[in-house]
Amino acid sequence: MKKVSVKDLGPNITVFGGKGNVWTDTCHAYKSGTGNLCGTPALSTNWARLEGVEEVGCPKCLEKLAESSDECSICGDEIGGHGNNAEPVNAGRCCDSCNGSHVIPARLASIFG
Repeated sequence: MKKVSVKDLGPNITVFGGKGNVWTDTCHAYKSGTGNLCGTPALSTNWARLEGVEEVGCPKCLEKLAESSDECSICGDEIGGHGNNAEPVNAGRCCDSCNGSHVIPARLASIFG
């Protein structure tokens, strides 16, 4: 799963993580007034900010970030309609064009080698 840079998180979202998250590279996306996007309580000192961590690595937070976007997680264009599951390319949603040109071929390659 592709990590998200702190500079790409958007307004009111920052990185959060205790010492364990910093060591394991699983820092969370923290939304002001809401908490960590994955629902994990933010009960420790924010070591991620103290240590200058630059990427969100929590798989559940990354999934929530991908779900909340109206942009294709592959090409960045706006998704029309409901979009498509972009796995195995990444954990986000994608447009119909990227689904046909990237996702479906990747799925077929994983089945047929």
